[in-house]
Parts: sequence; C-alpha cells; structure tokens
Amino acid sequence: MTRLGACLAIGALVGGCHVVFGLDDVEVDEGASVAPFTIDDACEVLCAADQAHLCGGYVCSEPICRSALLYDPFPWCVETMLGYGECLSQQPVADFACNEGFPALQTNACNQEYGTFRGCLIGDFPDPADDCDLACKGPLNGVCEIDAPTCLAGCLEHASATDPCGGFWAGMAHCTAMHPEAPWSCTLLYGNHYATPASEGHPCGTVFGLLAECLFGGD
Repeated sequence: MTRLGACLAIGALVGGCHVVFGLDDVEVDEGASVAPFTIDDACEVLCAADQAHLCGGYVCSEPICRSALLYDPFPWCVETMLGYGECLSQQPVADFACNEGFPALQTNACNQEYGTFRGCLIGDFPDPADDCDLACKGPLNGVCEIDAPTCLAGCLEHASATDPCGGFWAGMAHCTAMHPEAPWSCTLLYGNHYATPASEGHPCGTVFGLLAECLFGGD
C-alpha cells in the first residue's frame, strides 16, 4: 500500500500533491464578459487533462468528477472549492502527472486557494444523521462485519464537531450515501479495520484520502 500521505485521489493536497484540472494557457478576449466558474467548467478541464496524461478516464464520468473534486461530498464548501478549482484550471498541463489514476499538479501553485478550501472542509458542517443512516444501511452495511446500527453509532460519534477529523467523516458519510453503488472493502490500517474504497477511480476516493491524512498523518 502506498503511504497514506500520498495523493490518493483528485482534489486533495495530501503529502504535498495538488490535484489538477489544468490546461495550457488559453487566450481570452479581455473585452468579453466572463461567466462565473462552475463545477461543469472544472470537470470539462479535468477530463481534458486526464486524457492528455492517459490517467484512466475516471473523472470523465460526471458523477465521479463531481465527487472527486469534493463538490458533491462537501456541498457546504462549494464556493471555496470553485475558487481552488479555478486556480488549478489556469495551470499549464505540463505541470501535471498521473497519481493513483488521476491527474495531479506537481507544483505548489494554488496553495493559498487550497488553504481556504481546506479550512472550510474542517470547519462547520450540517447534521450528518441522514447521511450516516443511508451510508450504514446501504453500501457500508456488513463491511468489516459491522452491522448497520453499530456503523450508525460510530458514524455519528466521529462526524461531530468534537472529533478533530469530524468534517472529513461528515464528507465521507455524505459521499457514501450519494454513491450506494460504489464498492467498499475492509482494510487493516494501524491496528484497526476501516472501510476503504474497493476500486480505482472510486467516487469517494478523494474524501478517503483526506480522512486518512487527518487520521494517520503523512506516514
């Protein structure tokens, strides 16, 4: 297993790697009006970058792209995510490389925007009860031989303001609830069993990468 501090998925700054959507510089008519940057813009550019680097094409699927960019898993952080995404979209494609099946930025560009985005991810978040219930009764039910009631209790305990990784647990619950079709497996990490993404290009891989970094650091 690669070190948990590596870039496990798109959209995260884990172990010093940004995820990228960048393309080569594009000339823009300065006199023309510019539409607001949207998640569709980010996914379009990200797919092009993926294809340029032959990373696997996972993010060319709209549902996976929206989750991989943390747009859907963290709806309470949409504004800061788009700020980070717009910055990454302006980076040259030569600065990217494939990492864990996704294109990742290899420079320190957009650190400021990422810092603002990450601050939101670990900040306040809505009540996760419904997401925990859907996740534990659906795709996580039985993973690591944990039944739904036990899973729900653990989810609510961790996805709370008192847990230092609570924001990431909440994002994980929301993403899992949104993707009941995505497979999970049971993995032993640092002496405990955790539900982990069971496929490359998993729509919740980004959230898991952030959670793993929060739980275990960069080792």
